[in-house]
Amino acid sequence: REAMMQVVDEAWLRLARAAKHHLTGYANRLSRMEQGLDWLSPQARITRLTQGLEQAAQALQGAGRQWTKQQTRELERRTDRLGTTLGPEFWKMHASTVFTWGDRLTDRAHRFVDRKITQTKIVQTGLTALDPHAPLERGYSLVKKQDGTFLRDSTEICPEELVEILPAHGRIMARVVDTEQDAQ
Repeated sequence: REAMMQVVDEAWLRLARAAKHHLTGYANRLSRMEQGLDWLSPQARITRLTQGLEQAAQALQGAGRQWTKQQTRELERRTDRLGTTLGPEFWKMHASTVFTWGDRLTDRAHRFVDRKITQTKIVQTGLTALDPHAPLERGYSLVKKQDGTFLRDSTEICPEELVEILPAHGRIMARVVDTEQDAQ
């Protein structure tokens, strides 16, 4: 009898380990699938694109500042070289022109960077407008039928059917009591 109980206990332990192993495997697979779905969702895509645009805008600003500094240094270097070549009298007569050119160059660089930032913000606004969850943040809700499709018209649903209401946060399960069509 004790030997049989020992065999049963060992079998039970093996079964428990195997079940735990299988459940862990299923949990890991489910987690990977969930991550994959998150990666493929429109909201995640928009978030990734928005982050990419923000990084591009920052890189563009940095590149614009660096380019402006390089051009300013180059202008100063050439000014020094011309100063020694042409002499101080020439530069006294033309100093305002040289500084005006330097200011113009700086202004153009700033305008270029500003235009690129504005273009980036326009694209970002467009992407935000495409976000399927944006209406939810404004107080609207989405309604899903049992088959997973979104309800667009009251003729698509019948009384007693279950629906899932998706507000900005959480979800609500409801049963349809009655439907009515707009009189047009």
